[in-house]
Amino acid sequence: MLFYQGLAYSADFAAIGLMTVRWAPLSETATFVALLTAFTGISSTVTNSVTGLISLFSAPALVAIFVTNESDRHQWFWVYLVLGALMIMINFISYFIFTHEPAEWTNTSSIVERKNDNLI
Repeated sequence: MLFYQGLAYSADFAAIGLMTVRWAPLSETATFVALLTAFTGISSTVTNSVTGLISLFSAPALVAIFVTNESDRHQWFWVYLVLGALMIMINFISYFIFTHEPAEWTNTSSIVERKNDNLI
């Protein structure tokens, strides 16, 4: 299992290289790579905090809606089903929001070209 985790983790660095080439000005690539590789510690901190907050409010609300008898497994099934459906729906929506290209409003090509011209 650790082999597959390492294999998946190594794909992150290929994506970091691709993002650096497409998004970062030539003079700022080192800073850009440093910020992108800082995701390892930051991502676990942020995602654990956010999911904890979501669970803190959504799980008790769903239990209050669906569960009247805590020993009835069929009532708990609906809690898990709704949470699973919400997860799939949010991931599906995020597929269309997040892209591999920078947004047009963040286009800095003229600034990058001027900076690169000054480096030469």
